[in-house]
Amino acid sequence: MRSFQLITAISSFLLAISPLASAATKAPAAPSDLTVKPIGVNAFQVKWKDNSNNEKGWEIRVEIKGNAPKRFVLVPTPNLTSYTVVVNDLPGVELVFQMTAYNGATGQENFSKPTSIVTAKALSVSTFRPPTMLLAKTIDDGRIRLSWIDNATSENGYQIETRIGKGKWKLLGSIGPGITFKVITAGFAPAETRSFRVRGFKGASSFTKYSNIATATTKAFRAPSELVVTTLAEGAFSFKWSDRSAAESGFELESKVGSGNFASLGTVTANATSIASVPGFTPSTAHQFRLRAYRLVGTVKNYSGYTNVFPVQSSPLATPATLAGTAASTTSITLTWVDKSSRETSYEILYRAVGTTPFASTFAAANAQTFTVANLALGTLYEFRVSAVLNSIFGFSIATSGSSSVQVRTKEGFVGNFNPPIVAGNSFLYPIQISLPSAVTGLTVTGLPGGLTFNPGTGTVTGILATAGNYTATMTATFSDGSTATRSLILNAISPSPAIVQSFAAVNVAVATPKVVSLAGKFADPDTASAARVTTTLGTFDIILLPFATPLTVENFIDYIDAGAYDNMFFHRSLA
Repeated sequence: MRSFQLITAISSFLLAISPLASAATKAPAAPSDLTVKPIGVNAFQVKWKDNSNNEKGWEIRVEIKGNAPKRFVLVPTPNLTSYTVVVNDLPGVELVFQMTAYNGATGQENFSKPTSIVTAKALSVSTFRPPTMLLAKTIDDGRIRLSWIDNATSENGYQIETRIGKGKWKLLGSIGPGITFKVITAGFAPAETRSFRVRGFKGASSFTKYSNIATATTKAFRAPSELVVTTLAEGAFSFKWSDRSAAESGFELESKVGSGNFASLGTVTANATSIASVPGFTPSTAHQFRLRAYRLVGTVKNYSGYTNVFPVQSSPLATPATLAGTAASTTSITLTWVDKSSRETSYEILYRAVGTTPFASTFAAANAQTFTVANLALGTLYEFRVSAVLNSIFGFSIATSGSSSVQVRTKEGFVGNFNPPIVAGNSFLYPIQISLPSAVTGLTVTGLPGGLTFNPGTGTVTGILATAGNYTATMTATFSDGSTATRSLILNAISPSPAIVQSFAAVNVAVATPKVVSLAGKFADPDTASAARVTTTLGTFDIILLPFATPLTVENFIDYIDAGAYDNMFFHRSLA
């Protein structure tokens, strides 16, 4: 009766502190296949099937047979499938068991439907004898497995004690009742000899005698093995290995290139067996990797041996894709592409006229997806390729193999001399030249000065320009593809050269006798139509003005004359 009251009191207390479940949280799926095995006069091994993926824990209900099961304990551990229930001593008493899953915030739990009720009878004989036949077996470099014979039926559990050499015994931990084999103890140092002893306990102050002492030595610090390195995009790698140690504090990864020394890349935490991605390695380069475990002893790292060395070639930079080009002008072509790389420091554009070698190159900035190549030949077919480039801190560059090539022709247009010689008063003939005459569907010239005309049939500008000066006309050609080209025609017309209008008669000149020959009326000099005469105390002289050649200078000089700036001035020549 006393045991019944204790169970009822515990169940009632737990019920009393549990508020109503939250309706906002959907209840988890109910567990099933509940089984209960008695392992003592006060202990039962409960097992079930977990059918939920969102439970926070489990509610275990217990009561003496003849009463409905009531809450015994909430176990806040998801994904659990077994639990040891310990009650007061109830030798030979039948109990009923039931359980639910729950989720939701603490105090606002939402419970699943309960399992079917299962009945189990506690063992009838109550014993509290010490365990015997304690055995210790080494598992690896940090774990030892213990097993013993359980000679008690009323224990609450077992205490495990350990020591190194002849040192003081220390409590390693406690486990529940009924566990007699495959008890794994961990956290030991490699190559460490440990002694163990076990005793049963009941409550806080009742203990059995100790078992026999069992001794085992952990294995030496075990190195990881089976390192495998997988190539990822743009010089990245992933890593996998087997963890063979239970004593490591972490793992250190090392690499080297060529004949250099291995260098550390950093560490990862204990029990890791993979690294998803490590970027930043030099692309298109042979690398070697190895891995070792380490354990911290204070602040000092003790290392295991290394894994196998894994050689692997890094992947190249991602090649730009979808290269295309359009003619921007008669001398330039604009390229576009898709940037597939995240590491390039620039893009190299290779180009050449089709049928010629070698390629010339120019560079676009990182992340660029368009670039205009200038200073090309008019109406010429060019081939282009684009490569991503990674500039190394060591002074060399790594480039992709280059995109697929594309061919683009610069726009057709005008060729020839666009500043032809022209003399005012003389006949002028200028044949307009096109890079691809067969593709021309229209040709015009606008802005010609008076005296000059354009003949569309012959494609020439002809005529006689009456007045010297500087003139600009615009030539426009339309091609069969709908494109157009324009070009300025510069006409810097000069005046005719002086001409002899009257021949000279023969003149006899005696030796040492001065003779004056008059030039009056002998020459016609058309460019003297504009001149200025300067009168001085020693005579006069003329200054010929050329407004068609230097219009601003002539205009400025005339402004000075009109302003009287040269009146009453004198010329001075220094004899120094």
